[in-house]
Amino acid sequence: LGERVAQQVEHPACSQMEIHPPCRRCAEGKHNLCENSGQRPLAAQHPGAGFSPFMVMHRSQPFRIPEALSDDAAVLLEPTAVCVRGVLRRTPGPGDRVLVVGSGTLGLLTLATGKALQPEAEVYVSVRHGFQAEQAERMGARGVFLGRQAVYREAERICGARLISAPLGNRILMGGFDLVYDTVGSDASLGDSLRWARAGGAVVLIGINLKPGAFDYTPVWHQEVDLIGPFCYGREAGGETTFGIAARLLAEKRIRVDGLITHRFPLREYRAAIRAFLSKEKSKAIKIVLEHV
Repeated sequence: LGERVAQQVEHPACSQMEIHPPCRRCAEGKHNLCENSGQRPLAAQHPGAGFSPFMVMHRSQPFRIPEALSDDAAVLLEPTAVCVRGVLRRTPGPGDRVLVVGSGTLGLLTLATGKALQPEAEVYVSVRHGFQAEQAERMGARGVFLGRQAVYREAERICGARLISAPLGNRILMGGFDLVYDTVGSDASLGDSLRWARAGGAVVLIGINLKPGAFDYTPVWHQEVDLIGPFCYGREAGGETTFGIAARLLAEKRIRVDGLITHRFPLREYRAAIRAFLSKEKSKAIKIVLEHV
């Protein structure tokens, strides 16, 4: 009673559905890849959630927050775990030129995670707003691109790439970034990300598009770009959980979250919080916290 916890299993897996024996993926600790997902309804259909004063979780879901983590760091533990999972799916090497597409909470935490797991990588960030550029620079970005046009323009200089233009407005960088993390996940951002990666490079899709349309995946086959899709968090190589790795990186200050929480609202003012979220250029919001007060 009174302990701080975070929910580390978002989607029902064998342990939450109490299926025995568990599927192959759950037996490996990869509950995010459960092969039985959706087979059996939960006894309690998620009564309560993050906006409510109480919520119900299966006993396997709570992750105990280490005492070394402040409340603010604990709030950012779950998105940090998402970014840790993504970076571990394809970790940059020393000297790699890395591009993070997007500069919201996931983008900035991906920047911090990449720098924490490979300090010798050159990590650049594509941003939409000036205040995001300032935060990215504070968090260690080697360079910041304001808008997609700047990426095409500056990558020629940074990567020694060659920009090729084609009919109908198509463009591609020949010799772009070694690794691209797309934390936006839209059709447009993914299409650009594939064109910003060098031949034989990789794009890691950390952002999720719940209404995908169509995009040109030509670079996947023409340039042999690997497209990698991490999903949430689970157990990583070596046996440690993604949440455990994220908590350790935060506790050791290898990932610093200073300045990421920009707004706090009491829960009753949720409409104002949504307005701040939807008008980031005006509000300069990055991470918004609702508080039960």
